[in-house]
Amino acid sequence: MRGIVITLLGALLCLLAPAKAELLVSISKSQQRIAVTVDGAETYRWPVSTGVRGHETPTGSFRPIRLERHWYSRQYSLTPMPWSMFFHRGYAMHGTMEVTNLGRAASHGCVRLRLDNAAILYSLVRRHGMGNTKVVVMDGALPAPVDATPMAEVETPPAVDAAEKSFASAQVYREADAYRASVGSDEAQILRERAAWLRGLDRKYGFAR
Repeated sequence: MRGIVITLLGALLCLLAPAKAELLVSISKSQQRIAVTVDGAETYRWPVSTGVRGHETPTGSFRPIRLERHWYSRQYSLTPMPWSMFFHRGYAMHGTMEVTNLGRAASHGCVRLRLDNAAILYSLVRRHGMGNTKVVVMDGALPAPVDATPMAEVETPPAVDAAEKSFASAQVYREADAYRASVGSDEAQILRERAAWLRGLDRKYGFAR
């Protein structure tokens, strides 16, 4: 009897506790747009780049499975992927320097966003939690926006500006290109030297892993 009472009290407390707002991230491959909705209210709508033909971004409903503030693609020559939010296997939403391609398919399957937009979305996912975040990738169009008003109170990590400037610097990409050229295509050599190279890049630009 006592166990039943405790169980009922626990259930009652759960019901009385305020529900955490759900974060919905909707991505339209036909429109190449992403809509961010918090607790039923659309907050942001941005251009993106999803996968090109042969490297299509998977459609469906997902939950984020991993967050990586600083990430480099081993599969695609250590390309920087800042503010990565992995939602299905190796597919992630992340920041990109290739902003001129936003609004059309251009990736190998990931969802690319402008650096500042990726930082905002990353912060929102961290705030609401991966379990309260749903990522929906669709072939069709997004619903018409009702009133997309930016949230002034979005919590951005303290080092966002520094990280954005570092990743936005073409120097980082030039160094990455030079490194890839020096290593070549030998996968074993890449794996052996990658850690040392990343540590040097972290020290130079103040990244913290």
